[in-house]
Amino acid sequence: MTCRLLRLKREGFNKSLTAGEVLSFEGKDYVVILVGKLTLYAHRALPMLVATAVCQEVGSDNPQLGFEPDNPNRVRWKTSAPVTKKIPTMHIGQLIGLDNGIVGRITAIDAVYYEFITTVVEYESKFVEEWLPERITKAVRANRRSKFTVTQGGTRE
Repeated sequence: MTCRLLRLKREGFNKSLTAGEVLSFEGKDYVVILVGKLTLYAHRALPMLVATAVCQEVGSDNPQLGFEPDNPNRVRWKTSAPVTKKIPTMHIGQLIGLDNGIVGRITAIDAVYYEFITTVVEYESKFVEEWLPERITKAVRANRRSKFTVTQGGTRE
């Protein structure tokens, strides 16, 4: 199934974020399968959490089949950028969203070196394992049940 890295916000004491939660984004349903980074804020006297999460599209094919991560990977940054420009960072455990619907996680940083004015970082990664279709279906069903309300109970027709 296709995975995406999404930035999620929740504001208030009754707003939570859990693996297995179903959400809609760009007209498609996704299930949160992993929360990768979490930041907590105090916003207007209420707590606000901002998370980067791996979300798996409901009903899509698994693009990981037949693929293995290429290791080592290389990323290049121009080091001649002005001081005001945002400085890129990398760390072990960082999630990386790929264009083909696969999300990876950095497992090792092997080398950092310079090629003239370009910084080159070599790193290793592994794919974030997707949930099986049965587990996704179970999460979708639980979400539907949680939204079901009884309008009138205890009566016979």
